[in-house]
Amino acid sequence: MTFVQQHKNELTRDYVQINTAGIYDASSYGLRTRAKFIKIQVKLSKKPNYDAFLDIPTYLKDYELLDINGDDISESDVERNISVDKNKTTHIYTYIVPKAALQTVSENVYKIPINFKAYTGYNEYFEQKNDGSKDMQYSNYRMTVTIGLLENEDDLEVMTNSAAADHVIYTNARLISDIVTPKTTPASNP
Repeated sequence: MTFVQQHKNELTRDYVQINTAGIYDASSYGLRTRAKFIKIQVKLSKKPNYDAFLDIPTYLKDYELLDINGDDISESDVERNISVDKNKTTHIYTYIVPKAALQTVSENVYKIPINFKAYTGYNEYFEQKNDGSKDMQYSNYRMTVTIGLLENEDDLEVMTNSAAADHVIYTNARLISDIVTPKTTPASNP
């Protein structure tokens, strides 16, 4: 799986829009025709060791995982047989999605767009959101996505050798506005 990202950063905002897409290539997997579903797991963690998973809604706003039509499937969609488990204990989002509901790049190559707004701020604004129960820090944050094929939607494990994982890292850095000031007009081309 490969992850790509696009983002826009503005100094005075309290969030930054980040658009990502995971590309899952199942074309070389011999048993792919038996698979009817794709299992997608999303986790958020931060430096220094990226071991503990974070509560996604605490750090991300307007989180969405998009289907073939560009619609958000981050909530359960019974009509299209999509199931979602947003486990609050382990902070892992798990989706079981029919292959036909996902975007494709080519035959058996799936595109999984995940877009969100990462909470941030300038000066000490981001860390001031910390109410004691949250650990809001300027740091590197990593979103890890693990994908695998399922023959049936209620299978507990993905099909052998079909799992792939990748991640994207974004940095929530502190800018000191006494040194770095926002531009009010865009830079002109020479």
